[in-house]
Amino acid sequence: MSSVERRLTVVAVFAACVAIASIVIAVIALVEAAGPGPTSVPSPATGVYMDGPPGQPHYFVVVTSLETGSLQGAMDYVYQDGQTSVVFTFRGSSQQLRPGSSIEVITMVPTLVPNDGSASQQHSSVPSAISAIYEPGFLNFGECGNYLHFVPSLAACRFSYLRTNEL
Repeated sequence: MSSVERRLTVVAVFAACVAIASIVIAVIALVEAAGPGPTSVPSPATGVYMDGPPGQPHYFVVVTSLETGSLQGAMDYVYQDGQTSVVFTFRGSSQQLRPGSSIEVITMVPTLVPNDGSASQQHSSVPSAISAIYEPGFLNFGECGNYLHFVPSLAACRFSYLRTNEL
């Protein structure tokens, strides 16, 4: 290779490096101009989710979404006569199943489990951590029959978002 060919090769490599650096700088500028990405996972919709129709005995969950993917709430039971009983209260967090997904994994830690013989049954039946899957409009509690003793079937472990004030 002659000295002219070496110089041309060096110039070509240098030009390619400059081009790549320019592209990287342009991408960084675009990302910065778009602003910071989300720093937290949005929590499930604040509201009431229930596993049965109004007017019949059913469980319901009241969820209050807080900042940065945290939430709090309570699991309650409505008896045939309309009386309600707290099964447990909780604090928890939500995390997207994968980036960009509307499906989230919810982890709830019970903070109060009444042991009064009501719908909570026995204090020891409520686990120390409860997982659920949130998809828009629904909370799915895996094997909730292990701690929600009035659940008639596994299908009842799927709680639907309530759009009215009727429980």
